[in-house]
Amino acid sequence: MTYICEYCGLEYEGKECPHCGASHPITSTANNEATPNSNNSESHTTNNYTTNIYTTNNYTSDNYSAASYNTSAPKYKKRVTERRWFIILLLIIFFPAGLVLMWKNKVFKFLTRTIITLFYAIVIYGMAKSSNSYNTTDTTALGNDNTVEVAATNNPATTPVSTSTPTSTSTPSPTPTKKPLSKKEKFIKKVTAKAGVSKKTAGNLYDLFYKKMGFKKVDIIQKSDTGKSTFDFSADDYSLKVAFKNDSISSIKWQFYILYDGKEIKIDKKGVLDRVLVDRVKYYMYAEDIIEDNIKTPSTVKYPGLDSSGVGMQRKGKIVGVQGYFDAQNTYGAFVRSKYTIEFSVTDLDANIYKPVYIKIDDEIKGKWIELD
Repeated sequence: MTYICEYCGLEYEGKECPHCGASHPITSTANNEATPNSNNSESHTTNNYTTNIYTTNNYTSDNYSAASYNTSAPKYKKRVTERRWFIILLLIIFFPAGLVLMWKNKVFKFLTRTIITLFYAIVIYGMAKSSNSYNTTDTTALGNDNTVEVAATNNPATTPVSTSTPTSTSTPSPTPTKKPLSKKEKFIKKVTAKAGVSKKTAGNLYDLFYKKMGFKKVDIIQKSDTGKSTFDFSADDYSLKVAFKNDSISSIKWQFYILYDGKEIKIDKKGVLDRVLVDRVKYYMYAEDIIEDNIKTPSTVKYPGLDSSGVGMQRKGKIVGVQGYFDAQNTYGAFVRSKYTIEFSVTDLDANIYKPVYIKIDDEIKGKWIELD
């Protein structure tokens, strides 16, 4: 059977309210008795009910009479932990328990409970942050005190220093770091060590290579076997020979070219690039073709190897000069050795486009000689 609690209004089944603990108003007695109805001839069986609130005497199908209410019946009393004043007190003196009871018993509206909870959350956060700051300060102060104690221990002649007295600590000056050497300073240091020249001469050589001749990367390699005071250098992958005399630069050479004669620059880096033999094999083939176009028995020609003695080659810009010899039959069938000097202009090396400029085979000359220094 379902009941509605008289105190809290909760609908429930059973002998007492599960929320407030109050018993339901009607409790059955152990005995059921049948009594005759004094007013009617037909007899009915009724139950005699006894409750802690009111008493019912007789029940018939036609009439219900109730006795007066028992107003002295005990009412449900809230526990202390459910009372508002106690929960407010806990929120003041021990808020964790107060918060739990506040939410459990719903003593305030939801919005009010939320605001109170947020307030204490902010308080907890502030206390935690303040505690961390205090610990950091305390650790620093402790470190300073320890420093003072160690200083007093290491110096027994001094009077004991009170750790409570604030002391001023000076920050040690940083160890000075060496300034790295510049590119020029590294060059000078290496040249003076290997060539045995002064720093001034090594500095002049640096300026000559980098600032006046246009090289980008220069390094001393070793002592050369071509002279007493001559040293091999690498300048942008070109092999140069530098000669020193009386602690001064005597000359700078590349192959058989003089780049610097001790007084002035004859050929700089651009001049070196113009004189590099890009493809010696092709230049030699061009010279052979020109020779065969200018002799009477081209099919009988025999040439020495490119690296043979007596064969030379030179270039300046687009003009290439080749000098050497060949053997060929004359009109009488005898093999005769002839010497030649040929110059030609190369327009496109990849496409094999070139043009003869000067041809000299023995005493026969065609064209105009161009000086290739």
